[in-house]
Amino acid sequence: AAVAALALTKTKSAAEARSRAQKEINDARLELSKFRETVEAAQRMQHRKHKAYGTITTAKQVAGKATDADLSCIYTNRLTQVGNDACPEPSSYHTDLRKASYDPKGTTTLPVPSQLFFEQLKATVTGYKKGGHHSNVVPQESTGRCSDAAGTATSLDGTSGLGVQIEFTAEAANPTKDSIYSNKDTKTCVQKPNKIITHADRIAQLQAVVCAAVKDLPQKPKDLEAYTVTELKADSDMANIAKAILQGRSASKLDDSKMNQAAVDKVIIELFGTADNSFSENYIKKLKSQRLRFRTAGEQRKESAITAIEANTIGQALVYYTAKIVVTPKVQETEKPQQIASDNECKGENDEGKCNKKDGCEYKDGKCKLKEGVKVESDGKTTNTTGSNSFVIKKAPLWLAVLLI
Repeated sequence: AAVAALALTKTKSAAEARSRAQKEINDARLELSKFRETVEAAQRMQHRKHKAYGTITTAKQVAGKATDADLSCIYTNRLTQVGNDACPEPSSYHTDLRKASYDPKGTTTLPVPSQLFFEQLKATVTGYKKGGHHSNVVPQESTGRCSDAAGTATSLDGTSGLGVQIEFTAEAANPTKDSIYSNKDTKTCVQKPNKIITHADRIAQLQAVVCAAVKDLPQKPKDLEAYTVTELKADSDMANIAKAILQGRSASKLDDSKMNQAAVDKVIIELFGTADNSFSENYIKKLKSQRLRFRTAGEQRKESAITAIEANTIGQALVYYTAKIVVTPKVQETEKPQQIASDNECKGENDEGKCNKKDGCEYKDGKCKLKEGVKVESDGKTTNTTGSNSFVIKKAPLWLAVLLI
């Protein structure tokens, strides 16, 4: 039972740790997903392109902008198309970020684009004019200018005209791999900001949330076979099990002085031996090699005792095999009456060999007598037989005996 309790405790502790970490993992996934969407949106904006000139009109002065102009060419609802490319350079950037957002485990750095990538849009604007006669200048929708001739994309072809050309320039992402730790050596997480106002705040928030998830990820439970007796003595879970055993052996409540480290060590040695490898060799390896066959809710299972413990099916296996141990009450009414010789029958036999063969008789002091303690039918004396509540117990499997120590 001590082995089973230790295995179950370790398995339960790991499950509880996974449960506690799940919230942090989910928070990290959410933050990473939001960050990835922000990066993709910024990337599309950086790669925007001209779509349409909109409505072009001409005027002389423009209130609040060009109050003393001779001619103004006005573009209303000029359209820009965001880019389709959601992946900043280098090409691995998007893959790295997406992988982290789906599975934060193992993440120690985050690919973070520059602040300007999120906050700045660049464009080159070229204004141009031709001639000085403006009376015949009209909007040219096809080429996006105001002139006296349609011209081409690269030439006015008239005598007078003016317009503007805008060329968009993408701000490079220039991602850097930022650590989720403020101190890599001590693995201290970046502090979460109180408010998210600046770009630095947003990145710090992301780093802090991911770090919390990674730091709280539960470690895989140590294989029981790897435990030495020395390690068991220092193990808090094993100490609690040993104290429970000590308390169970006592008729009254024990104080802490009687469940100190020395008492705990003594119980562990009693259970598993003094050799460091005795726990592994005498218990765990045998439990791993012992294959159990049992049925649960109609399902036939075949697994080692250790696997059953880790899979939480050991309780069902115990019930199944306990039921297989034949514990049969001997009911007196259904038993065949035991044939015991009477006192007279014993006295009537003079041959020693024949006397000893008779049930309930023995040859003693040169005479055949009724055995001491044997009850003669209806004479009120005691009979040394199994009682009506005696049990026949067949041998249990080795693994069950081990677990029930």
